[in-house]
Amino acid sequence: MQYTLSESDRVYTGEHYTGEIGARAIHPDGTPYRTFRTQTVLVDGDRVRFENCTFENTAGPGKVAGQAIALYLDGDDIHVENCILKGHQDTLFLAPLPPKEVEPGGFTGPKQQTPRRDHTVYFKNCRIEGGVDFIFGGATAYLKTASL
Repeated sequence: MQYTLSESDRVYTGEHYTGEIGARAIHPDGTPYRTFRTQTVLVDGDRVRFENCTFENTAGPGKVAGQAIALYLDGDDIHVENCILKGHQDTLFLAPLPPKEVEPGGFTGPKQQTPRRDHTVYFKNCRIEGGVDFIFGGATAYLKTASL
């Protein structure tokens, strides 16, 4: 399942989002999904807050599925608190995309033709799981954990 959350100034509490699309899967248009169409959740709004939520992409290890994004954040002033993000390769993408593709079609996805905007996102007391490049992107991110 894929979810697109595009309303600004929203609070999401206690939600569990799960999906299983990997970059090597074939999209209905006949091409591979590639990285930027695999997201379980795409957030396309500013001032969004998540509390006690889980974001999960179960496509499998990168060797099998390729990249598989659990949470794709493309907005400013997003807060994620007490949440769990699960994936294997490329679990969390913090937009914007880079200014130029390395390979043609590399940015195929929901935001490929949009202007690049600077974003700041905040994580507090979150667990982010992955094995390879599991946090990536061009946003400024602040990550804070609880004191032991």
